[in-house]
Amino acid sequence: MKTSQDMMDQNRVLSPVVFVLEIDHRPVAALAVRSVREAMEVSREAWFRDELKNLSSDGIPLWNRKTPIKARSARPDEIRAYSEAAPDPTVELDEIQIVYLVKLDATPQSALDGAGASSSR
Repeated sequence: MKTSQDMMDQNRVLSPVVFVLEIDHRPVAALAVRSVREAMEVSREAWFRDELKNLSSDGIPLWNRKTPIKARSARPDEIRAYSEAAPDPTVELDEIQIVYLVKLDATPQSALDGAGASSSR
């Protein structure tokens, strides 16, 4: 028989947690999602991969289309960087805000929907 605690645990909605996407051991982007699995799902999305291949930092593309993109829990400094850049009250709750953790070179508007170092999907 299930206890009331079991039922509450089953119905609990996980709060978003900040994860970092790394390319070649370099932290590139932070996002708040519910699990590392969800972070990896974002990293596989065509729109995100298109964005990564069109963006560069210090003249070097963020992604070469071959290097694996890995997800991990964010460190405290990365959580702070995300928190300072991401909270946008105009973004819908079900949208994912991505904060780039690297300095981006000037980008064409088509490469990045948001201004500066964050993007929303």
